[in-house]
Amino acid sequence: VLTNVVKAVTQAKLDNDSGSIPGHVARRIEEIVNPKLPWNVILQNYLSAYAKEEYSWSRPSKRYWPDMYLPSMKSDALMQITIGIDVSGSISQKDLDIFIAEIKYIWDFMKPKALRLMAFDTNIRFDQKYEEGDAIEDLTIYGGGGTRIMPLIETIKEDQPELAIIFSDMQFGQPPYLDGIMSDLIWVRLGQYPFNPSQGVVIDYD
Repeated sequence: VLTNVVKAVTQAKLDNDSGSIPGHVARRIEEIVNPKLPWNVILQNYLSAYAKEEYSWSRPSKRYWPDMYLPSMKSDALMQITIGIDVSGSISQKDLDIFIAEIKYIWDFMKPKALRLMAFDTNIRFDQKYEEGDAIEDLTIYGGGGTRIMPLIETIKEDQPELAIIFSDMQFGQPPYLDGIMSDLIWVRLGQYPFNPSQGVVIDYD
């Protein structure tokens, strides 16, 4: 039945007769045919391009050697990822907890040589560097007040990590100060505050 409904909606569009389909039906069909991916899935899809682990035949897997000659996993990990978290007053604790959980996943999944985690409002409130073998334990980060991103941007310019990810509602205006950043940037935007940076990819958190 659903297939027939989808065909009917599609045919109506082809016949320029979309108005004959009730709005709520058309929206539901659109969700089924073109589902909107969760923000974290979109982020992980982007990150997968940086996952440099691959199989190599040059070193056989010791798990099955000598019975079977199978490739082993080798890794050319990212040197450093820098992650900035907005902890200003407009970010709820629930959203902050979700962001931190995602950061732990990035650390475990990407396995960079180092991860620098920074929390900011008008100033840097937390700055911790993790290296291979470290665990990101439960974090207690305090903030509040307004948002000023320049201290984070200046740190990214100094470090020049291969990748920088910023979690924020972007309520700091358009950033015209990205010149000099060689890092790839991913902005995870909470809310609908207008934001169109000159550099990087914007992913809407929902």
